[in-house]
Amino acid sequence: MTRRRSVGKTDDSLDEAIAAIADLAQADAGAATTSGKPEAPAAAMPSEIVQAIASAALDAALPKSVRKRLAAGRPIAIVIGVPSPQWLEPIGAAVGALSPTAFVLERDGGKKAKKPDAGDDEVAAALVYGRPVIGASPAPDRALPAALNACADVRVDIAPINETIVRGLLRRFARGRAPRNLSAAPCASLSIAEIVSCFRRGSTAREVLAGFTRLAARKSATSALDDTPSLERLPGFSGAARAWGEDLVVNFGRWRAGEVAWRSLSASAVLAGPPGTGKTLFAKSLARSLGVALHVTSVGDWFAHSDGCLGGVTQALESAWNAALADARGGGALLLIDELDALPDRATMGPRAREWWATLIAHALTLFDGAVTARDGLVLMGATNFAAHIDAALVRPGRFDRVIEIPPPSVENLVAVLNFHLDGALAGADLKPLVQLAGGATPAAAAGWARQAKAIAAAERREVALGDLVAVIAPPDERPAADIRRIAIHEAGHVVVASSLGRAVESVTLVPAGVVAGQTVVDAVGSIVPTARELERGAMVSLAGRAAEQIVLGAPSAAAEGDLARATAAVASAQASSGLGRSLVHVVPTDGVLALIGRDPALRRAVHRRLERLYSQVVRRVARRRAAVERVADALAQRRFLAGDELKALVAPRRQVRQETGRRGRASR
Repeated sequence: MTRRRSVGKTDDSLDEAIAAIADLAQADAGAATTSGKPEAPAAAMPSEIVQAIASAALDAALPKSVRKRLAAGRPIAIVIGVPSPQWLEPIGAAVGALSPTAFVLERDGGKKAKKPDAGDDEVAAALVYGRPVIGASPAPDRALPAALNACADVRVDIAPINETIVRGLLRRFARGRAPRNLSAAPCASLSIAEIVSCFRRGSTAREVLAGFTRLAARKSATSALDDTPSLERLPGFSGAARAWGEDLVVNFGRWRAGEVAWRSLSASAVLAGPPGTGKTLFAKSLARSLGVALHVTSVGDWFAHSDGCLGGVTQALESAWNAALADARGGGALLLIDELDALPDRATMGPRAREWWATLIAHALTLFDGAVTARDGLVLMGATNFAAHIDAALVRPGRFDRVIEIPPPSVENLVAVLNFHLDGALAGADLKPLVQLAGGATPAAAAGWARQAKAIAAAERREVALGDLVAVIAPPDERPAADIRRIAIHEAGHVVVASSLGRAVESVTLVPAGVVAGQTVVDAVGSIVPTARELERGAMVSLAGRAAEQIVLGAPSAAAEGDLARATAAVASAQASSGLGRSLVHVVPTDGVLALIGRDPALRRAVHRRLERLYSQVVRRVARRRAAVERVADALAQRRFLAGDELKALVAPRRQVRQETGRRGRASR
């Protein structure tokens, strides 16, 4: 949005709001006088305080020589960066008061984007006719006319309010003396309206300062009721994410102290990982450790807070960005863009989708680019469950510098998360076996267990007991015995075949988790660039549950649906994506092969033949190891969870087990 002015004056809507407040204030004062109560000290008009702030901030930003040129009406081109759109009106009015002949352009950068040359003619004409030209914007390089940016004699930024400005405001608009050693730090994160709101009728200087501190503390907190721990206390995170966060906390403090430049910080990243692994929690914890305001937004929010049209969605994105940037310029902020993959990858979009999304994505790329938009003090983070779906232009230095994987937690990390949320209630208990029982759980699940266990104890007005946690994590299995037996055989098939192929099996459980009836956790394929043989072996492990049901129980069940999808995808990607079939032609990316199978009969036949061959091998392998399958299934049905060494002993041939037992016996003698 653009405003032009020849002299400084406030917007009509702002005038009306201020007038309404003034009328109410006068009415209150009159009522107090007629009732016989002492008349309160005269209160300043809000517009007076606003203009005092803007004028003082402008004087602090402009060199004395520039102010003299403006006052003399001499032609000069000035670009002013303001903390947020709210500053545009007051700064424009302050410029007008300083130089009545100035041509002032105010652009907030929102709504319809201006072309780079919009306003160039007016800028040139004003300078030729000898008038000062001043452009003000939260994003000067992007929003102001290109000609003004190119020919600017002076470029300044309105800095956070300092002690001198605060002392002057207190002297004019508050009662009593200000403390000798006052700090303006709390004002750095406050908007003009928030600063003005602290100058209540009759307030003393100390009361105003206390209001600044109170407001700043509320803004810095992620939520008034939030119990998010700081990063140093946050359990369950290790590796790259924690290292990056801790390094940022240290360097952010150095930047605040003026010891390092912002460009030397690694202050942007995308957190990628499965749902429930704590990506949003990590961002909140980091914001708390940094001591900055947290702003959370998403593509869904941009649609929800707009009319859904391209212009409205773009404006909602801009508003979220400007709000975070305003806090950043006031001392720091963290902006988290959740579900970042909802901004689609242009490389995989069809023509019709590209026509709509390309404009929004291009606008986001411009906003996020540190080379285009000054974002000192703004930590930029994204969160996604699908890192592969993010547009490549988003994930590069200058925008989101890196992608940090947040993997599922280890058992030890999950125990730490659980203990944290239990508030030490079961500090002496060994929770590892219980956590292992719920193999593959996430930190979000662990937090839920703790809440439910505490709720059970609270309902009975007692302390949390281990039994409460057992009841939540592993409630009695009420499934029919025949179903439990079949699921145990199915999971045992995965265990035995994976072990026979040299894959390490970490754990297997019968504890249901949502629609998952049981789960076997096998180590990942050794290489990040698997060969055809490694892909086929992975498919064989997926097919093993079905084969075990067929061999031991006489027929398979529908329990293998997910396994079949994984095996089909692995084989199809070898055929159509990675050149590991009979053709070197790359037909589709890996994530598109399942959809292609439904449309391509030739590919479907090729995948079918390959799966049939692999399944035959798996059936033979299970048949030779049927005894091991039944041993694992029996133990699993009884104990519901098995891990590591227990599985190795159960899978090993009886002859080997007897030999190892004999050797241990001789050694003990």
